[in-house]
Amino acid sequence: MGWHQKRYGENDSMGHLKIVFVTLLLCSFFLLGLSADNHKKSGETLKVAWAEWAPADYLQELSKDFTTETGVSVEIIQIPWVNFLEKIFTSFSGRSDLYDIVIGDSQWLGVNSKGGHYIELTEWIKNNINIEEIYGPAMTAFAEYPKGSKKYWALPAEVDANGYVYRKDLFENPAEQKSFQSKYGYALAPPKTYSQLRDVAEFFTRPEQNLYGIATYYSKGGDGITMGFQQVMWSFGGSYGDPETYEVDGGNITMEDTDITEMSIENRALEGIFLCFQYPVAIPGVSMAYFLRSALNAHRKYQGKEEMDALEFLNKAKAILSELGLDDSFLKRSINDGFSGGEKKKSEILQLLTIDPKLAVLDETDSGLDVDALRTVAKGVNKFKNENNSVLIITHYQRLLDYIKPDVVHLMIDGQIVKTGDMSLVEKVEKDGYSWLEK
Repeated sequence: MGWHQKRYGENDSMGHLKIVFVTLLLCSFFLLGLSADNHKKSGETLKVAWAEWAPADYLQELSKDFTTETGVSVEIIQIPWVNFLEKIFTSFSGRSDLYDIVIGDSQWLGVNSKGGHYIELTEWIKNNINIEEIYGPAMTAFAEYPKGSKKYWALPAEVDANGYVYRKDLFENPAEQKSFQSKYGYALAPPKTYSQLRDVAEFFTRPEQNLYGIATYYSKGGDGITMGFQQVMWSFGGSYGDPETYEVDGGNITMEDTDITEMSIENRALEGIFLCFQYPVAIPGVSMAYFLRSALNAHRKYQGKEEMDALEFLNKAKAILSELGLDDSFLKRSINDGFSGGEKKKSEILQLLTIDPKLAVLDETDSGLDVDALRTVAKGVNKFKNENNSVLIITHYQRLLDYIKPDVVHLMIDGQIVKTGDMSLVEKVEKDGYSWLEK
């Protein structure tokens, strides 16, 4: 959670800073569930689970008014952050009645609504709450699942405030005031709307003066994205694109300093993105040697390098084959034509090491491999890895990761990252499966 600060320009003195306005951003929600029979009577206790932190203490204090009005006591059960998700999901999977209400993350909506752990609140909300008046688009963004269904599973429980600050010396400068009035047609002043904020930010963006119209501060982690960046993005009319087609209708995708949003697949590959397929296709009549040399020289030409002649390429390819324990005759065969499952994956690794891209995406490359082939693939990936490139491995099993040690492990369900950790997370999945996350 936290307070996310924005500022104009470079602050030469804290005396120049002044709060402009505050906007409430909805970040976490009451997630109701386990059964529909959650009605409490006077003298009974409503049990609410939340993480162990100050807002939970404050909620306990606020609940006193509710108790006075209804006679229903409220107990805020606080769980340490490090154990919060695991304890809550364990209670869901066991259909426990430990909690009547859980305050959790909006990222949980999909898996827990489909799993039958949350009560659908759509009709209750329609009969009791004016969504547009109170919550607006936050209900669509954070409480609706699936998107566009108008089905709601949650209500806001806690908010963040975005604080905007500005430099008084710039805003009160007569020359700046005159220039702004001339360009935008209204007086320079602290903005009251996002459209005015955009104008002010644009006006004071002057890199040559080391001035930038607006600067945002948030972490690189999930909370920073959901409670920092995307709030600003939505406020300015941006989006992540169409979740059904995955077409990007706003923003951009950059690789290093290059915008690849509208690039063709071919040009994205030339920029250094490589994909190892789960099921590589066969191309009869096209030899591995011809294909590899053509691909390598296409990359070299794109990078402004001289193309590699046949002899130089052959020496390079044979050296890689030797390291992978493959026979030179491999180069004479048609691409994946008549290849075993293991040979197809070895072929992919041969391509990877020959082209030497910046980013390698391995999509279940361990699928169908025997132990020997698995070791060969792992050997190739380990040889490829260095400080100048990156590898993304997508897998359902631990066995590949016994040979390739990951720096970071993410567990994903329904397109959402539900847990992040190190190799110990993989070991837990191997031992307990995925049910503890899915239920």
